[in-house]
Amino acid sequence: MTTSPAEILATATAPAVKVCRECGATFTCEFAYAAQFVHVCGTCSDRHAADDQRRAIENSEQRRRSAWASVCPFTYAETDAKRLPLPHKLSEVMAWQYGPRGLLLHGPTGSGKSRCAWLLMRREYLAFRWVRVLGCDAGIEYAAKFGESTVAAARWIEKACDANLLLLDDTFKARLTDSFESALFTIIAKRGEAGLPIIVTSNDDPDSLAARMTQDRSAPLIRRLREMTRPIAFTK
Repeated sequence: MTTSPAEILATATAPAVKVCRECGATFTCEFAYAAQFVHVCGTCSDRHAADDQRRAIENSEQRRRSAWASVCPFTYAETDAKRLPLPHKLSEVMAWQYGPRGLLLHGPTGSGKSRCAWLLMRREYLAFRWVRVLGCDAGIEYAAKFGESTVAAARWIEKACDANLLLLDDTFKARLTDSFESALFTIIAKRGEAGLPIIVTSNDDPDSLAARMTQDRSAPLIRRLREMTRPIAFTK
């Protein structure tokens, strides 16, 4: 007796009962034609998917930890929290949670501001934030970009504006030329408008910083810093 195409189609698309080769449970494969390719039940399949996802995350985190060495200066890579000058300040810094308002860590040289800031940046980097750092040599870096072309300088500013988290680590310590001061003002203003946080380390508090800047920019920049950061004084 010849089987009609309709009967063949009905057989191929009918459900098929299978036994999971892993847990031994009986399960139904929705279409018989696909049964030859399905060997595990839905529960075991979901477990495999979860395991694959976990391994992918672990591998990604491992790559992120390895990549951190290319971001963090060697000086701060092996910071021992117990040996910080003011270890109690680290917990205050690490209590910060990602959001529009960042931190201003101010105090004398050698008080551990930068080390605490870099530990915080590491945490956020491992949480897959896009981080960027402008250090005390940022003025020289900007001048080199500006000397290359105005387009290169604009891209340098844009990267600092767009990062999820920006660290200004002793950036204000260097002499602030008019051009670099203007670039910093733009970066801080744009990040404030976008709700993107900054972490600042400085020997200056807002008042002493204002005294070292040009008068027309100091007031609005300091106002933005006050609005965008919570100060933590690194004093005993």
